[in-house]
Amino acid sequence: MIRWLWEISEYQINLILVKENLSFKADKLPEIATSLLIASRLHQSLISLRSHRALQKKKAKGIKLGRPYDSNSALKLDGNKEEIQKLLLSGVSKDKIAEKFNVCRATVYNFVKKNPEVMMGEEL
Repeated sequence: MIRWLWEISEYQINLILVKENLSFKADKLPEIATSLLIASRLHQSLISLRSHRALQKKKAKGIKLGRPYDSNSALKLDGNKEEIQKLLLSGVSKDKIAEKFNVCRATVYNFVKKNPEVMMGEEL
């Protein structure tokens, strides 16, 4: 946004913002662009500072931050354990199982890793 202010000032074009009822002469546009850039950076810094302080307050209260460890414990396939076990025991590949349940291969591999009993034929 700010670059175009410098560019139009090179062509000696005055800027008029009708809706805001503002007008700027071309020779002042580089100064305005610099001011806007500084204001934008200051705004970003203030947002960052506010977020940082909010996180510090939560941490001080003992609230755990970030994604919980093992947060994907409820995998998409959890409701289909018996069917997946039957498919695996009958020799269907994990890739085919992923296609059948419309999930990626990694989801099937993670499911089997979390539920090793489905590979062993144990009762669920």
